[in-house]
Amino acid sequence: MNALKDERGCKKVINDKSRGRLEFEIKSILARLRLFLSITSPFLLSHHPSCAEFSEHTIKLRNRRLCMGCFLNSLFFILSFLPLFFLWLFRIVSYNRFLMFYSGIGGLLLYLLITISGFDKRQPIRIAKKFLLSFSFALVSLSILIAGGTIDYLFTEKVVVIYLLYLGFVVLLMVKRSLELLKTCENCEFEMRWSLCPGFHNIVCELVEQGFLKARTPS
Repeated sequence: MNALKDERGCKKVINDKSRGRLEFEIKSILARLRLFLSITSPFLLSHHPSCAEFSEHTIKLRNRRLCMGCFLNSLFFILSFLPLFFLWLFRIVSYNRFLMFYSGIGGLLLYLLITISGFDKRQPIRIAKKFLLSFSFALVSLSILIAGGTIDYLFTEKVVVIYLLYLGFVVLLMVKRSLELLKTCENCEFEMRWSLCPGFHNIVCELVEQGFLKARTPS
């Protein structure tokens, strides 16, 4: 009965044509931050609306939808970096640090070139491109980390440089993906009306019921 009442209450707010735009209640969010994060966690993990338009951009793992790009990039980086690191650590392989660094830079530039060219429309190519990105960044990271012959040499400075490089690349990717998502949603029949969009409706509805979203009074 409560669930039915909540759904009706949600629809009443969303379908009210006289209401203003829905706005976040910051005080309510801060007061119950854990609940807010729990409600929005599906989007926070998937980074895409849960609709057919973005089905190829997410993967399902234990009933959780995850952003395919973020998940595979992290996985490929770990699978690339750790073997390279342990091969160096146990002196099984001797690396040319400069060759490793510039090969990594070349791989990152190739990744950007493929992205800009739009050659990555098919999913297998997108997955291969993510491996290229992760492996290239692993090469760059390790070449910086082993500078000076030991990891201890200027360790803090090395970590800061790696982090700044990572942050810069992540910002570029975020801008690119945000623009792509925005373009797709603008061309959708729901025209970015999140309360009606099937990919966001359930989240928006629960946020309304919990008081995290409220309709602005029309002026």
